[in-house]
Amino acid sequence: MWTSRVSKQGQASIPKELRKLLNIEEGDIVAFTQKDGNIIIQKATVVVENK
Repeated sequence: MWTSRVSKQGQASIPKELRKLLNIEEGDIVAFTQKDGNIIIQKATVVVENK
């Protein structure tokens, strides 16, 4: 389990070990989902469509 403190601005850091495990790098997008009272964080896949 990893922990992080939330700042006044509502920001929390993702611990280094977890970023490495999930291959999250600076500039990546992460998605937050709520399920059964828990928050799930995952690296988001962004699809860009040409119009």
